[in-house]
Amino acid sequence: MDEWLMPGIPRTIAEDPDMETVRRIRASITKDTGQVVESDMLEPCPFCGGRPWIQVHELDETCVEARVVCSGCHVSTVRECQSWRVSYKGDDLTRTLAIGRAISLWNRRTERTCHYVGDEVSGGCSECRGWLDPACSYCPSCGARVVSDDDRR
Repeated sequence: MDEWLMPGIPRTIAEDPDMETVRRIRASITKDTGQVVESDMLEPCPFCGGRPWIQVHELDETCVEARVVCSGCHVSTVRECQSWRVSYKGDDLTRTLAIGRAISLWNRRTERTCHYVGDEVSGGCSECRGWLDPACSYCPSCGARVVSDDDRR
C-alpha cells in the first residue's frame, strides 16, 4: 500500500477510497458540531500538550477544508482542502477525507524534545537555554517536550 501521511491512509484515497480507513476516521470522531470536530486519533499538542480539535468548513458544493487547532496554545496546521467531491456507493466521503487529511498532517509532525540541564538554581532547557522548572512537561520558552536523559537515548 502506498502510505500517505498517516499509516494506513493511502496517498490515493480520494481516487480509490479505502473504506476501512474511512470507517476508522468516522469511528474516531467523539464530537461533531458541524464546524468543530473532536477525534481520538489526534495526538496531543507538541508545544503545550493541549487537546486539539478540528475546524471544518464546507466552502462550496465541491470543496471542504479542515485544519487542526490546539485548544491550549491555539497553534494550528495549514488548511487541508479536499477540493472535489468523492462518493463511494452513494456515500459522500468528502468531509471525512478532509478530516482525515488534517489528522494526518497534525500527527505527522516531529515532536521537539529537550532536557533539563544544570542545577535547580541555574538550570534550564537544553535547546533554547530558557528557564525551565525541572517538574515541567513542556518548556515554556520553546515548547519542546521535556524528557529525561534516559528517554533521549
